[in-house]
Amino acid sequence: MKDHDVSPDAPQDAQPDIAAEAPVETELTELAGALVAQMKRAERLGRGFFSGKPPKPLDARRVDSPRPSQDMNRQTRRPPGAQSSSAPGRRMPASRLETDGPRPAASSQNRMQDRVKGRMDDQVPNRHGAPKAGSGDVTGKLAAIDMTGAAGLLVVKTLLGRCERCPLHRSRRHIVFGEGDPDADVMFIAEAPGAEEDRQGAPFVGPAGNLLTRMVEAMGLRRKDIYIANILKCRPPSNRDPLPEEMEVCQPFLMAQIQAIQPRIIVALGRIAAQALLETDEPLSRLRGRFHDLRGVPLMPTYHPAYLLRNAAAKRPTWEDLKKIMSEMDRLGIKRNKNPPRA
Repeated sequence: MKDHDVSPDAPQDAQPDIAAEAPVETELTELAGALVAQMKRAERLGRGFFSGKPPKPLDARRVDSPRPSQDMNRQTRRPPGAQSSSAPGRRMPASRLETDGPRPAASSQNRMQDRVKGRMDDQVPNRHGAPKAGSGDVTGKLAAIDMTGAAGLLVVKTLLGRCERCPLHRSRRHIVFGEGDPDADVMFIAEAPGAEEDRQGAPFVGPAGNLLTRMVEAMGLRRKDIYIANILKCRPPSNRDPLPEEMEVCQPFLMAQIQAIQPRIIVALGRIAAQALLETDEPLSRLRGRFHDLRGVPLMPTYHPAYLLRNAAAKRPTWEDLKKIMSEMDRLGIKRNKNPPRA
């Protein structure tokens, strides 16, 4: 490999052969030799960058340069058994720099992701979707999460990974994890993503999503004030009803999301969501219209917006459910616009 940092007209001995050098007796001698070599290199290049100051020590150099120098990539030969020098004037191979040098400053989000990855490395599922061998039950790990808000949701999402725990991963386009305020007072939960949600990877983005937005605004809230999730994270083929085994796989992740968000009111949208959350087979017509208890949180079942698009007659009882939710919000002191537009 040619060293483009050295002029073609430079003498052959400009770069000393490390294999032919005798062992350096003292660190001062080695530092002096490195400084002289750098001065000669500067003179050959004619850049005039050398200011008489010694080079920065190794531990102060950045290791994330997008264009590493040729010296870092050149492999150097050493006599068998020779010790690698860490003098400031010597460049080391890139792999050594990456191992021994300091890491560049990371953003707060990257630091959070690194911390989560470090704590949860043995809990992330392998390529088959199951927890790694020896990692224990992921359900127990989810239940043990002690962080709330955005940090807690990040842990849940990290544990979920590229989930392949049930056959739905074969037909999905995107995992639809959830969306909204991680500290929301009101949480909406539906059954599963639809075709448009699967395409975009976000919940309620089609016509039913537009109707849900109007319902939320009629309650005196904005969509960004709430959190939306589903019983399933992946779309069932042809929008069929979720299977019990599919809901069983996703249920611990949804419960962990609820624990992280800690909503004060939950709204179950549709029969499947209401029955799954309340663990009952009662029809939605008997469940809606009154609050139920879900681990200490009041839960109101009501009709799914997609059902309302097909059955306009169900809009009036749905509005009655929303009025009861607004009354509960006022009782709990949840802020909302008291004069919202009617959906």
